[in-house]
Amino acid sequence: MQTTLELEFQAELNQREFLEKVCYRPDEKERIVASLLAGQSLFVLGEAGSGKSALLEFVANELQDQGFPVVRINPSTAKQIMTELAQGFGLETESLEGKALTTLQLQQSVEQFLAQTTGFIIVDNLPRVSISVRLWLEKLYDRGQPILAAGKIKPEKDLIFKLVALELGAMPPLFIRQIMLETAKKLELEISPHEYARLQQRTGGNPAIAQKVMREFFLGLPQARPAAHQNYRGWGKWIILPFLLLSLFRYAGREPVQMLGAASMSTLVITRILFTPSKRRLGGHY
Repeated sequence: MQTTLELEFQAELNQREFLEKVCYRPDEKERIVASLLAGQSLFVLGEAGSGKSALLEFVANELQDQGFPVVRINPSTAKQIMTELAQGFGLETESLEGKALTTLQLQQSVEQFLAQTTGFIIVDNLPRVSISVRLWLEKLYDRGQPILAAGKIKPEKDLIFKLVALELGAMPPLFIRQIMLETAKKLELEISPHEYARLQQRTGGNPAIAQKVMREFFLGLPQARPAAHQNYRGWGKWIILPFLLLSLFRYAGREPVQMLGAASMSTLVITRILFTPSKRRLGGHY
């Protein structure tokens, strides 16, 4: 019998296999492919779990199916990224003497290849890529090299500033429901339509959260409450009260009018702190 950890691990594997087969952002994929083939560059912007990495993978596969060389890279050291680019484009990474090429030599080799061949570079999580690599990519961009990148944020600096953003919004409810159905099928879950509707409200149109919600339901885990919903005033008000009382005592022995005014104001503030319910930010569960 599989343990809970084993079941969750198998669910993760099933999730990856499922996402590799189905593209739930076909319009965005077609738009990106058309833009790259037209020599344009794009930055796919979206929150965590919105499907950026999966979308980049589908775009890469589409371009490769059309016969173009494509290399997808992730944040790493400059030497590792240049080595992956060279290997991905079928270039040598060692000299005739069998020595590993330097980062500069690899850069020059990739530049020469892209100057003679139409190829594409796809960068996942570009904001976390080292500045030296981003500056090199910016040089390629200025020469007309199409680059596709993605990230959760888009800092207005160097290459990232120059790339046109394509922001991923919430995934349509129909696709979210399909992801939930497929995830439930992988987990062999039987859920009523009413339960599906209730769980879908927690997804916020985020495909990764849709899968996570189903796994939590499968494991019988309680609904998690994020930090944004916590009541921080519970202990904070007791820190504020002594300072208010101290301010009140400062007026002791002064004119009656001043004492009365200070007492009234302090009483009002203390009452609001003690008896006003703490406000919580409205929103989804994630």
